[in-house]
Amino acid sequence: MTLGVGCVVEPGAIVIVDSARLVYQKDGGFTTKITDDKLLMAEAVTDRDVRIVVAHAGPSFPEIRQRSLPADDDFAGAAHTVWRAFTENTRWPSYVPADHRINEHEALIAGGRPGEPVRLQRWGTDSPPREADLGSLFGIGLASGSWQPRPLRTLVDAIAASMELFTEKIRQAVRDGISGAAAWPAHVAIVTPESVETYEFGETHPDCLW
Repeated sequence: MTLGVGCVVEPGAIVIVDSARLVYQKDGGFTTKITDDKLLMAEAVTDRDVRIVVAHAGPSFPEIRQRSLPADDDFAGAAHTVWRAFTENTRWPSYVPADHRINEHEALIAGGRPGEPVRLQRWGTDSPPREADLGSLFGIGLASGSWQPRPLRTLVDAIAASMELFTEKIRQAVRDGISGAAAWPAHVAIVTPESVETYEFGETHPDCLW
């Protein structure tokens, strides 16, 4: 399972993903691994190439590696390339219990060419790609859905709203007893027309929204 949240405002986009990954054992059991590779990035090779950030929910390979994008591709083409990489040729090992073999995928994909407005899309096996409106939130995995909260205009607004939703959902998972479904720290990417910056946020105080 994964917990991912994304938000786009005029200055850029935020993508957040948790750190838990379920690793299945050959005896049919599983363990939760804390990992730092669930937030993936593909940097622009030249000032004309697309750069994107991706958070994915769904079955995946044991190890996720950064992938190169085709040169001179646009955002839609780059997003499609990454989506295919996550959803094609993934197979469940025979030792994974049948009731755990979900085949649904979701992804938050943010980015664009350097100097151009940043876009955010939600991809899923349940629906065609959806473009996020400015000030809206998309969630995947434990936060699957979309929201239009209070007016969001700045990156500070976007970070606050995204982290509030992320924190709310991870606390809800704990209350519901969903063991190992999501875990701190939160991995955060701030994508602007000029740069991609990444941060790691630890668990918040129980009295704080995030």
